[in-house]
Order: sequence, then structure tokens, then C-alpha cells
Amino acid sequence: TMAFITPVYAVQGGTGGSDFIGLIIGVRIVGADLYDKLDQPGETEQTAETYLVRAKKPNIEYLSPLKDGTGPLKRRLAQNTPDLAAGFVLETAGGFGIKRDYDGTRVLVTGRPLTMVPWTLVRKIETDEALADTDARLTTMLVVFLMLIGGMAVTLIAVWRHGTSIRAA
Repeated sequence: TMAFITPVYAVQGGTGGSDFIGLIIGVRIVGADLYDKLDQPGETEQTAETYLVRAKKPNIEYLSPLKDGTGPLKRRLAQNTPDLAAGFVLETAGGFGIKRDYDGTRVLVTGRPLTMVPWTLVRKIETDEALADTDARLTTMLVVFLMLIGGMAVTLIAVWRHGTSIRAA
């Protein structure tokens, strides 16, 4: 369940303490439809995941179900865990970095705090999948440059050998 509380003020009054007349309390049962809204439609990445966390010192609580099968509110990790992705997002809202996820894999992570609740939305994808095209391009560039350097070295040696054989003749 989820509960929300908001103050009620007199219609003619302002927002001062003397105009306060009561509270409205709303309780709602949270169903699976909340977690279904975390899925990105049309997503093609295999390791991408979006989940909700909150800081409950000294831990971080994972509020939504996770891809590894862990249910909502079933996983807690220490907030001072080195390079923890959720901890990074809680400290630097809107930041982007390479960190370790709850299962120890290296991920690219970012996130945003939610305004009406003390929760943070975390979006992550494993670095191997996210950087696969970039790594392939860098490998191709490295091979091409090494081949160019090798070709130039062979050409330089051939010209030197030809020049010394002409001089010796």
C-alpha cells in the first residue's frame, strides 16, 4: 500500500498556520500496474532495466521488482557500497556514470528523483551491450592504424634496402 497526506487550508485563508483546518489522507493499494509502467515500450536492449530505489539510512531499498527475479522491497544494500549504481544516482541526481549494479555487473547508469515521493528512478544498461558498437569501431580503427604504420615501416625498409644496394653496386 501507498499512503499520501496533504494539509487542508481554509478556502478564504492563505497558507499560514492559523488557516490550517485538517489533513487529507489517501491510501492506495499498489498493484503490478505500477511496475509495468517502468518498462520501456519497444525496447530492444537485453540488459536495460528501470527500477525504483529509496534511501533508508544506512541502506538503499529496491522498491520495484528486479530483472534477477527479486521481488519488490526484498533487496537492501548498504549505501556506502563502493561503486554502487543506485548509491551513485541517489548522490548525484541526473548524473551519468559507469558503476556496479546490485548483482555486481558493470553498468552505465543514470536516474532522476521523483518529486512527490522520496524515491529515485534508476535506469541502467550493462556496459558490454551499451558500448559494443563503440568498442568494435575502436578496434577497427586500431587495426587500420597499425596496418598503416606497418605498411609505412615496410616501405621505409624497402626504400632503404634498395638505396643501399644501388650505392653498394
